Amino acid sequence: MNEKCGVNGYARRNPVSACRKLTEADIMTLVGDDHWLAALDKDIHGEMDRISQTLTQRVKELAERYETPLPSPIPSPTR
Repeated sequence: MNEKCGVNGYARRNPVSACRKLTEADIMTLVGDDHWLAALDKDIHGEMDRISQTLTQRVKELAERYETPLPSPIPSPTR
């Protein structure tokens, strides 16, 4: 099927002829792969957004925690 789907040079030079050679199974595979890739892309971007939001929230928490400096230590009496 790869040769029919455009992997070889013939299909690149003659796409219409190559498309005519596609079987119904080839077309179903191409359509299925396209849907699978789209779903995978959506899932990956969703996970990246979730991670980004989690990291952003954590940075905000750390910024709030360390916003106020620690008090200076009490100086020891000098003799």
